[in-house]
Amino acid sequence: MMTRKHFQAIADALRAARHVTPAGETITPAAAEFNLGVTVAVNRIADMCAAENPRFDRAKFNAACGVQ
Repeated sequence: MMTRKHFQAIADALRAARHVTPAGETITPAAAEFNLGVTVAVNRIADMCAAENPRFDRAKFNAACGVQ
């Protein structure tokens, strides 16, 4: 069974994968496309986590992944 520790490790890895653009800078099209891919991955992984644990908090997971 997956625990909070597992969910946090997954969220940390996904957050690290996202391109971070400093405030005021324009994000490149390639970085925006990559971030979209990470967002899709976050949503699919969240679906799996929710199926694994009915108490899974998707909003909290998304925030931990850096996805709004």
